[in-house]
Amino acid sequence: NDLTKQARSLRELFANLRSESVRSVPKPRKPPALTTTPREKSLAVPGIGRMTQPARGAIIERFGQNTGSGSTAKGATFKTRHRAQVVAPFDGVVVFSGPFKGYGQILIIEHGDAYHTLLAGMRRVDAGLGQQLLAGEPVGIMGSLEAGTRLYVEVRRKGQPVNPLPWFTAARNKVRG
Repeated sequence: NDLTKQARSLRELFANLRSESVRSVPKPRKPPALTTTPREKSLAVPGIGRMTQPARGAIIERFGQNTGSGSTAKGATFKTRHRAQVVAPFDGVVVFSGPFKGYGQILIIEHGDAYHTLLAGMRRVDAGLGQQLLAGEPVGIMGSLEAGTRLYVEVRRKGQPVNPLPWFTAARNKVRG
């Protein structure tokens, strides 16, 4: 994928996705006066406490926490069970699905109002590019080894990470999935 070859970091990948999205949006055309063509459904906008929790597990790293490598976490990491099912946290469209530098298999879902969700660490991703997703719909499976049971989740708005934990319904110490 050209986007992954060009991007050196998640920040650059999100920037590339946003610019690609802008380029791929067709210019609006004025329809003839008497036609009744249905309008394309706009993407839903996530809200605090309205996102489905992507997998069951304990929170082992929180947004803003020191990662030990001199940086702070841009998302949250959950310790899941072996081969746990991962679900879409909110309605949206898959804008990236596949491997990315050091993150393993990742999935990026676009929501309305320039929001995106990133899910990383899955052994297998079952959602494809351009696929419309509903909240709670299965999108992947976690691994079976210790390292394969860490699900990393980011929520971004206009490319900037925001704390994902308040977005999940009843997310305090555990998540469901």
